[in-house]
Amino acid sequence: MKDQRIKKIIITILCVLLLCSSILACELKNKKNTVTIKKILVVIAPENFYTDELFFVIQEFGKNGIAFDIVSTKNGLINGMYFDPTFVKNNPSEGYVIVKNLIKVEKIIKEINPSDYDAIAITGGAGAIQYLWEDKELHSLIQKFNNQKKIIAAICAGPIVLAKAGVLKGIKATCPIDDLKNGGSIGMTFADELTKNGAIFVNENIIVDGRFVTANGPLSSQEYGYKIVELLNN
Repeated sequence: MKDQRIKKIIITILCVLLLCSSILACELKNKKNTVTIKKILVVIAPENFYTDELFFVIQEFGKNGIAFDIVSTKNGLINGMYFDPTFVKNNPSEGYVIVKNLIKVEKIIKEINPSDYDAIAITGGAGAIQYLWEDKELHSLIQKFNNQKKIIAAICAGPIVLAKAGVLKGIKATCPIDDLKNGGSIGMTFADELTKNGAIFVNENIIVDGRFVTANGPLSSQEYGYKIVELLNN
């Protein structure tokens, strides 16, 4: 009789343990299924984007397990550019090197749904001045990201796109301090373009103001990418 009671107790304990294990397994499975991967929309000009400002940044995304799509105003193969000081003999413009057909873009700006992404990042370069600064479709897309309270980032000439889209009013931001060589208004600097559109220019390499991240150029690319990742993970 006593043995039977002990046996019943043991069986009951085993049943409870099995039930608890089953519940725990279901909870872990559900938790695993609900884990979502962060995703960033990276925008580049249809030619002459800065290679450092793309590749160092997406490297940061990749090593932190963050997905990304690269889009432009057109699809297909796109030329990049970088600066090599060894090519400079008389003036700095000689140092820019064009890399033909560097990257293939499969999505264009007008196809993008902001709800599919957690952040948008605008890449700089001469092409950004020429093709992105006044692009109304891109401005509209940035405004949609802003309305959805997503993270918004830009580097080099990219912050001017944000300013022209109207999302940097009252926001601290940075950009290059150079005079504009092409694009923009004659005699103006990048900083002038920021401030005339309502941004607060701060002469720093990186500025994070709330959910906005801006950087001043290629040398800040890696830290810029890291700051975007940091915001996404907070």
